[in-house]
Amino acid sequence: IASAYLDSDTAHLSGTQTFSGGKVFSADTIFEGSVFLENASTSKPLLQFKNTNSGTTASQLWFLKDKGAAGADGDDIGTFLFLADNSAQQQTTFAKIIAEVGTALDTDEAGKLTLGVTASNGSTTGMKDAFVLTGHGTNNIVDASIGYCATSTTTVNGDLTVSGDTV
Repeated sequence: IASAYLDSDTAHLSGTQTFSGGKVFSADTIFEGSVFLENASTSKPLLQFKNTNSGTTASQLWFLKDKGAAGADGDDIGTFLFLADNSAQQQTTFAKIIAEVGTALDTDEAGKLTLGVTASNGSTTGMKDAFVLTGHGTNNIVDASIGYCATSTTTVNGDLTVSGDTV
């Protein structure tokens, strides 16, 4: 160990450490920088949030954007990226989920949620917004866009009920 010393309630470590066995953190914990979970076993690593409270609320996963300044329309809040090897063994983003600020105006806030997938025209591959939910800050509605272009197909299995006009 490059450097280690103990206070009454704190272990100070420098350099790189490897810990084996289970670890329990019984207080709030802050990791500065990136945290990587890696495992070569099937269906691992697993990240589980378990709430054992008998109440009606569950665990939460927060993406908190606090840039220290006023928020703006289009600010990204959080992104999930799904990457895998393509046939040339290149890491490629095949899908994404992105949450962003649709409207940042105080008292008229609205969000936007986009699910995207990679598509190709046979020679060029790119991320396409496949499902977009857009809230509006002034009329209390949420618009939904499904598919990427006019030639995309939307399939509804089962019954479809439409409340309102069809265009």
